[in-house]
Amino acid sequence: MIFAEPPATRFDLRFRLARFPVRVHPFFWLTTIGLSLRARRSPLEIAIWVLVVFVSILVHELGHAIAFRAFGVPSHVVLYGFGGLACPEAPLRRAWWRRVIVSASGPGAGFVLAGLVTLALRFAPPIGSEPLAVLVSDLMFVNVAWGLVNLLPIHPLDGGDISLAVAERVDPASGATRSLWLSIVVASAAAIVGFVHYEDVFLLIFFGYLAVMSWQALRARGGSLPVIRWKKAQPRKREMDRRLARHLRVVERERTPEDVNALADKMLDDIAKKAARTREQKKN
Repeated sequence: MIFAEPPATRFDLRFRLARFPVRVHPFFWLTTIGLSLRARRSPLEIAIWVLVVFVSILVHELGHAIAFRAFGVPSHVVLYGFGGLACPEAPLRRAWWRRVIVSASGPGAGFVLAGLVTLALRFAPPIGSEPLAVLVSDLMFVNVAWGLVNLLPIHPLDGGDISLAVAERVDPASGATRSLWLSIVVASAAAIVGFVHYEDVFLLIFFGYLAVMSWQALRARGGSLPVIRWKKAQPRKREMDRRLARHLRVVERERTPEDVNALADKMLDDIAKKAARTREQKKN
């Protein structure tokens, strides 16, 4: 999982797999090794961990890339930081279900890999090698546990992209705002659970950072706390109430049908202008 494609370096590892260009940034190796140091591992176990993460993240991003290809969009894969990115080279049509399929294909590819490993273990003799047992354990952890975490509705995880696509389908006007609020709540809860229940400072920092990112994105869209929005709306509501009262007093004085029709036209015109201003503010 990364946020944007990193710039190329002369230390990048480049190759092609299934006709997809793949680039591995050197920071990917450093981050993966750093994650292995959180547990007491031997040099061989660190090497196994790096191999497992490399293969698993590559399979994950290839899942996204294959979904892009199925919809006629070429892409390339970059591994960097805490994960990777399948970079489309052309726009994906905005059909919401296409976005859901592309986002879900990454974790789905990891689940398929874990299923194949499980199936192979059922027909293979018992594991008698400790390094092989570590390899299988790491494969299942990265592809299943990380895959499930990646499906949480937190931006910019795959689950956040899925929640955004569904929310915008259900509510085009404020779906993105609702998705960001959901991301903030879930990320904050995950940070608290990770620190309190698992006593893991890394989870606190990781999910806390994602919650802050979602909050910043929400503020950039003009979002705020519901109570703040309610307080800001009160002066406008009072003004509308005063204008409506003035209109009603006119109706009391002048009860002719012509006056009533003129008043109705004016009120409808005011409502239309207010709606137009609101849409313009949301676009800006």
